[in-house]
Amino acid sequence: MKWNSTRNPEHEVSLKEALFMGLAPDGGLFMPASETNHVVGESSSLVETAHAFLAPFVQPEISEAKLTEILTHALNFEIPVVEISEGVFVLELFHGPTLAFKDVGGRVMAGLLEAVYDNPEPLTILAATSGDTGSAVASAFLGKPGFRVVLLFPSGQVSEIQERQLTTFGQNVTTLEVAGTFDDCQKLVKQAFSDVDLRKVVNLTSANSINIGRWLPQAVYYHHAWNQMQAKLPGCKPVAAVPSGNLGNVAAGLMALRHGASFSNVIVACNENKSFFDFMQTANFEPRASIRTVSNAMDVGNPSNFERIATLYKHDLAAMKQDIYATTHSDATTTEAIKHVFESTGYLMDPHTAVGYLGWKQYQSATGTKEPVVILSTAHPAKFGDVIEHATGTPPEIPPRLAACFTAEKQSIKMQPDYNAFESFLKTLK
Repeated sequence: MKWNSTRNPEHEVSLKEALFMGLAPDGGLFMPASETNHVVGESSSLVETAHAFLAPFVQPEISEAKLTEILTHALNFEIPVVEISEGVFVLELFHGPTLAFKDVGGRVMAGLLEAVYDNPEPLTILAATSGDTGSAVASAFLGKPGFRVVLLFPSGQVSEIQERQLTTFGQNVTTLEVAGTFDDCQKLVKQAFSDVDLRKVVNLTSANSINIGRWLPQAVYYHHAWNQMQAKLPGCKPVAAVPSGNLGNVAAGLMALRHGASFSNVIVACNENKSFFDFMQTANFEPRASIRTVSNAMDVGNPSNFERIATLYKHDLAAMKQDIYATTHSDATTTEAIKHVFESTGYLMDPHTAVGYLGWKQYQSATGTKEPVVILSTAHPAKFGDVIEHATGTPPEIPPRLAACFTAEKQSIKMQPDYNAFESFLKTLK
């Protein structure tokens, strides 16, 4: 499989080149250069499902046996679908090491990079994070020889427990606390990848969803969810409700639709950062400064993966609307949804999952659909204790592996959102 840029389909690169470049030289995102047309069949095994979907994209550089080895190690936790009320199902993506959906992409990416990296110089992995990406990537690469991780997060704009996770890894992980927004962090990362002179002296790749190694494996759990739904309700064609920020998760889901994950519609549920929602209403994509919300991992004003969605649909808004229904929701309605679901079902949702739930309720009201829904639950509620306690009156129980980060030493470097300072820092890692 070759890969090309969303901005220049004529320029093709190998899997290895796409993994290490992260961002295409023209600033675009990599996409498969050709259709595979393979259909992922039904399977009860997460690893088998992942292998069936990913193999055509990573061959011949990664053999079938090596891919199985990577996936068996990376996907060694459950991703269950649970029913919380009649017709309302939740795909729990928070059972991995850092209790967030990004463990899936982060751990698979680490395995792919390890399999193909043969440079004696260390590889520096950059990850801008609005909450959970950084921890998942750091955990995936922690202690791996030949790799070092640099995380950038917006100071004061993630939850307390997320910040503790991001800043207590140590070893080969360095955390930069940026005085700005997630968009500022993402801009610094993109500038670094576009800096030809820097890349001559520092080996860089990205671990954000701009990197195919992080992005594409996320399609796997859509197939896994669909398989579980067929076991529960044979023949159903559920709706997928996806809390959305940088749009990597939903772009992966739209890829899954092309390979046999037969969801009837994909709800792109946004918080008050609604650039994509506005695009779906007006056909005008207008990036803007991000707004801080209680669903902070979705606080993205200029979502990178919009380019992938636009490319998948050949920039045809009418075609997008066949598969996509976009919504936007306030903090007030988000906290009210957490309270309502908890009081009516006993199920505790984090703020991002609650936005997905609200997207579903709006879609159901607008369409009158009788199909069930699968809401993607992207993080454990304990990561947002203050929000949960405010909504329900009771703080969530903190799992031991989250509680452990409160006893570890915080290690972070404060930095202004200044590219010259960031470039100089990266050169000191050499």
